[in-house]
Amino acid sequence: MLNGNVKAMDRPTFSWDPTTLREVPADVDAAREYANALLARYRDLADQREQRAQIVAELIQWLRMSEQYTRAEEIARGSLRLRGGDDIITALEEGRPVPVIAPELIRPALRFATALQWNSADSAERFGQAADLFDACVTSAHIVCLRSGDAQRRDMYETYAFTLQHRAKFRLANDELIAALRDANLGLRVREVEELPRDQIESSQFAVSSIVQRLESLIADLELSAGASVTTETFAAGDRSGVGAVQAGQRIGPWLFWYKSGALKAAGWYVDDQLDGPWIWFRDHGLLLQEGSFIHNRQEGPWIRYYTNGRILDQGTFHDGEKVGDWFTFHEDGSVRSTRRHTRKGRWLRR
Repeated sequence: MLNGNVKAMDRPTFSWDPTTLREVPADVDAAREYANALLARYRDLADQREQRAQIVAELIQWLRMSEQYTRAEEIARGSLRLRGGDDIITALEEGRPVPVIAPELIRPALRFATALQWNSADSAERFGQAADLFDACVTSAHIVCLRSGDAQRRDMYETYAFTLQHRAKFRLANDELIAALRDANLGLRVREVEELPRDQIESSQFAVSSIVQRLESLIADLELSAGASVTTETFAAGDRSGVGAVQAGQRIGPWLFWYKSGALKAAGWYVDDQLDGPWIWFRDHGLLLQEGSFIHNRQEGPWIRYYTNGRILDQGTFHDGEKVGDWFTFHEDGSVRSTRRHTRKGRWLRR
């Protein structure tokens, strides 16, 4: 509950930057004044944890928007620590893997990750910590969703969608456009399936549309910089099925593909008509089908395939188009079905 100076003030307005997906206040000075009033109120509530908890998310948001990045990071770190997130903070500071995050700590951890990102302009360490924490938040939220009962389902999927949306923004800021599109589109589908609030669905739609526009802009740039031509492939009815650049008869750069329904089907990069770089594939209902990377048309690095319910079918690593190392196959309920250790030349050992 807000009172005093904060209650008397009108909340400033802001919009979303379609390039960065960040909040942009209409008046930075008004945003700073509002953030400072929130901060004063937050400090006044030092002995009232529940009331502090009610305003901390808004406080961190407005500190970020008013360009008070260090303060936002300090408040986010302190809030996470106060809620019992010492292990998370210590793991980040020591460069260790972040442990699975408890359900009640996922959103505070997500706010801390976002604050680290916004305050990382001249700090590779902060940027790396933000990346690790975003990954931990997404993974932890997904695990909780798969384990939660019907009573908690809506709340946990809402949290999962938030983690995907925020990591999409982080990946977009790092020019990881395919990975950003992966998270944003999956987050959109989660919000639609779970019938989450309309404003959240619209936020995801805006994110997906903005990232697609960024990719289409890159495709258009290839026409100017590389002498390529933009090619739109269509279904028989005339709806587009794919778009990308073609140079000397070969696909280059980012390509996007859709189902007849208009749902995103796949996205990734071509180099000289060969798949090269990250690729993602979606089912026609929006959940992931598979994801991985290529080098010269050969699968390379981590690879994951999914069941229709969104759970992992199998995962492992490719090198030069061949499975290597440990590969795990799962049942549809998430339990492990088998583990195989692959060697080169297609040989494997059951474990």
